[in-house]
Amino acid sequence: MALSHPVALSIFASYFLSIIALFVLILRSFPRRIPPNVSSFRVYTFAVLTLASFLHTWYYMLDFLQWSFVDFERSAFFGQTDAALRAIPIATRVARWLSYTALFEQAWTAVARAPLNWWWSEQICLFTAGTWTIALATYGRTHRVKHLWAYMLLGQLVAISVASCLFYEELLFFPRSRISLSPSVAKSPSKRLPGNTTTASTPIPTCRLPLPPTTYLPVIFSTILTILLPTALTQGLFFPALLAIHILLIIPLLPLPQR
Repeated sequence: MALSHPVALSIFASYFLSIIALFVLILRSFPRRIPPNVSSFRVYTFAVLTLASFLHTWYYMLDFLQWSFVDFERSAFFGQTDAALRAIPIATRVARWLSYTALFEQAWTAVARAPLNWWWSEQICLFTAGTWTIALATYGRTHRVKHLWAYMLLGQLVAISVASCLFYEELLFFPRSRISLSPSVAKSPSKRLPGNTTTASTPIPTCRLPLPPTTYLPVIFSTILTILLPTALTQGLFFPALLAIHILLIIPLLPLPQR
């Protein structure tokens, strides 16, 4: 079903506005200056990697959008000359393209339909659904990173490589919480922590607790759905399955209820 031109243009614009909003939300939690105890080299390294990942991703994203637009006009305006096409306002042509083209499904169908394309894309999807989601949920909360869900959503809208570089950079700014010992405690042998620790700033001991169901259940279900995506494509259930995966991966990163 074709969308009206204003609706199609609004959805397309909201995609880019959402990306900008997520970048702003994440970057606002970064300190304005690099703390003295943080390696400037590491910070700039991840900043460069973030920019490089973004440019690399959007080079191919813009190339896909151009291909989709040209492919649509070839089929929709078959037989018309280039001069006739140029006579139509570009805004009208773009709106018509967006109204009759499901870009999200078109891109993912191109990825999942060819076995070789899906082979390497599946590795990224499984990494995202499993390893990276758990890493965000565990390391993010250990380092008290804000807006964990925003990193996942940014990875879904742009690229996991971009979101992961930003996340690793923020881990540098927010090391694990520490407890400060008073000088008397630090100097007194009887009050030292186990292991003969004498430093005045010692990491809080952590115990390995099992992941909550809100983390491992969405990971399990999204992993299963990822494996079944090619089958869902042939059954006409590709878009619902893909949408379910995206929603499931947000759940483990939502703020936990306060006890």
